[in-house]
Amino acid sequence: MPGKVPLFSLADNMSNTNKTVTGHMELVDGCKLYYELSGPPDGPVLVFSETLFWDVGLFKHQVAAFSAKGYRCVCYDHRGQNRSSPSDTVISVEQAYQDVIALIEGLGLSPLVFIGNSYGGFLAFRLACRRPDLVKGVVALGSSADAQASEIPQVSPEDFQKLVDDIAEVGPENPDLREQILYIMFGETFLSDPSYIKELDHWKHHLQHMGRGVAKLAGGAVVRESMLPELAACETPILFVHGDQDHAFPPAMSTQAFEILPEKLEPKQLVFVPECGHSVAVEAPDILNAHLAEFLSQVDH
Repeated sequence: MPGKVPLFSLADNMSNTNKTVTGHMELVDGCKLYYELSGPPDGPVLVFSETLFWDVGLFKHQVAAFSAKGYRCVCYDHRGQNRSSPSDTVISVEQAYQDVIALIEGLGLSPLVFIGNSYGGFLAFRLACRRPDLVKGVVALGSSADAQASEIPQVSPEDFQKLVDDIAEVGPENPDLREQILYIMFGETFLSDPSYIKELDHWKHHLQHMGRGVAKLAGGAVVRESMLPELAACETPILFVHGDQDHAFPPAMSTQAFEILPEKLEPKQLVFVPECGHSVAVEAPDILNAHLAEFLSQVDH
């Protein structure tokens, strides 16, 4: 269902198109989704959907680049994470999918290109298959269209549920949990290269202040259903981008989803980024931006 009217008028707040405008959209159940808008209000729309544990700053390099090119860039926090409303119950991926539809429809963003990292990719697949009226194309960064895979260390259903339970008990600021999350979210190169220390420190600081509420969002991700059967009939253009050092989802997960797409679907593309982990938007922003620009030119054309 569509969300309520935003808590302020966009027309009154977008006179300076170089300024990022922030707000909350109140959904029908009272949940308030935090969002940021950058770039001209009449530009083609890009919606960026963060993954678990991170915030809208995940896409700062993409927002800066594409808002300067005339795109209207929208980032938001999922229910239960960061500046959106917390939840007393586990948040399913299907709930998060309904939330983003409410955000898109409530802010009048369609048609758009939806770009999701990992958890955001779960939503990208659902939009591509179920709501092609809203999206011109979707981009899945380091994601998986399948259910949580038992054979993947660190993020098997059992291992990840334990992480979720530990976060709920002591919070992601716990030093041991923080290091485990950083390992899942970044590749070896990013974690070990001294040139990335400042960026890595930023995300360490972020985890120290995130709080335990994210466990409600992460808990729902563990039990999500596979989207592979629906992708087999997908009619929406898709770009897959996957780091070759991804500790959360092996690159083979993107290959699996790409190969199940209809043969006639165009454009569709699968890209692997060397020396990059689960957070490609941070670890390899220039490479990602180049592939995004190419995909957008194909979708817009």
